[in-house]
Amino acid sequence: MKLTQQQQHALFAIAVAAGDEIEAVQQGQFRIEEKDDDTPVTEADFRAHQLIKQQLAELSPRLPLLSEEGSNPLQAHEEQWPAYWLVDPLDGTKEFIANNGEYTVNIALILHGKTAFGVVYAPATRTLYWGGHEYGAWRFQVPQSPDFSAELAAESINVRAPQTPLLLLGSRRHGGEAHEDLLAALKQRWQQVEQIAVGSSLKLCRVAEGEADLYARFGPTSEWDIAAGQAVLEGAGGRVWTLAKTPLNYRRADIINPDFYALGGKEEEWHWL
Repeated sequence: MKLTQQQQHALFAIAVAAGDEIEAVQQGQFRIEEKDDDTPVTEADFRAHQLIKQQLAELSPRLPLLSEEGSNPLQAHEEQWPAYWLVDPLDGTKEFIANNGEYTVNIALILHGKTAFGVVYAPATRTLYWGGHEYGAWRFQVPQSPDFSAELAAESINVRAPQTPLLLLGSRRHGGEAHEDLLAALKQRWQQVEQIAVGSSLKLCRVAEGEADLYARFGPTSEWDIAAGQAVLEGAGGRVWTLAKTPLNYRRADIINPDFYALGGKEEEWHWL
């Protein structure tokens, strides 16, 4: 199952429309609620979810949808689905609340437990990323009135070879001892290592577009947090590995990811990890 250009452009339009819903909420007053897992949720999360749910159903009525804001997402039987949509309507809700621009709309197509195609849209900067193994990876600056029925003047993006100073990305909200151990190991190998904190799936996109060398995550994330970004990174020539150096897949019994590395460069450059 490979998406046609028309289907890809339909997904771009859905992501941008969801981003418009998010930005509309950002411009006004909004209430912040707490979910059962003590993470925040806002009207923007729900409005983006409803739009994506409705429009994906019109685009592909037979494909299941697993969304962070869907009903009972933890009860989904994704390991039994050969194909489905995996969505985070607003990745980086804390960044949205802080209004720092580092939040995204994530839409991924999962086929047989692997990321096949992903769209990541950053509404604050109107930057659209997409890609996958069979599609390459692309970046597009979305105009105010985009025409997704036309050919897009998109820019191909690729990972870079690791260089000095090595640029390590981390979460704005998470860290810990494992991160410090990795930092020490990187400094032994590259001498100079710079760290930058970035929110949401933009971390994977930064590696994909050659603006960083790796992102390491030690601590819980959910599948919808990274699937779309993983597809973009893989399309750009990168990879997402578990700490056992196996590709991160989506054939697990729950939606919590193991710790992982998101890596640019060539595979052989990271076997020492």
